[in-house]
Parts: sequence; structure tokens; C-alpha cells
Amino acid sequence: MKFQLEDHQYNNFISNYDSESVVVSEKTYKGSLLISTTNITQDWALKKIEDFTEKDCLFIANQNSEIILLGSQSSIASIDPRHRFWFANHGMGLEVMNIGAACRTYNILAAEGRSVLAALIFP
Repeated sequence: MKFQLEDHQYNNFISNYDSESVVVSEKTYKGSLLISTTNITQDWALKKIEDFTEKDCLFIANQNSEIILLGSQSSIASIDPRHRFWFANHGMGLEVMNIGAACRTYNILAAEGRSVLAALIFP
């Protein structure tokens, strides 16, 4: 799906996504990645949300964002409740959703100047 804001005042605007990739600031990325308003991290090895571990919690936490949007291709994805508590105990909010919702929500929160990270899982 392609969507566009008329004006955005931050870096790393997500302009397009599909089941295999995401377009950020006019560049296409494939594979799982982390997107914040200031950084894109491509070396995330996770391929399925079912394999999410504490190691992934630490990898995400190192990005220093307050809101984490964990996006996967599954519309009914969930993670172990212990991981949700892990983020809460470290002062971060975690929301799990499909990739499309994560991309749209990321753009809205980033435009508001929030400290947000889209952690997108692609197979």
C-alpha cells in the first residue's frame, strides 16, 4: 500500500510497504529492520514473530525509543507476555500489530515528534 503525508518534519518517513519490503525516504528495504526517525538498522536476524526472544528485546532497546511498534505479517500475532513486561520495566511501551498498522502508526507518532521505533519483521 502506498500512502503519503503532505509534509513531514522528520527523517525516515515510511511511504510504502508490501508483504516483502518497506520504502523509507525513497529507499526500498527488504528483510527485518528497525526504523526510528533518526536511524535505520537492517541487521535484525528475526524472521518470525514466534521466534521473538529476550535477545530481540535487548536489540530493540539499544535503539533508545520510548514507543515500540512490533509489526509482523500476521494479523493476530502476539508475543510472550514476559517480553511485554520486559519493555514496560525498561520504560518502553510495546504494541504488536500487522506491518501495515505499524507503518501507519509510526508515521503518525513520528510526525507528532514522539520517540517511536517501528520494528518490522519480514520473512
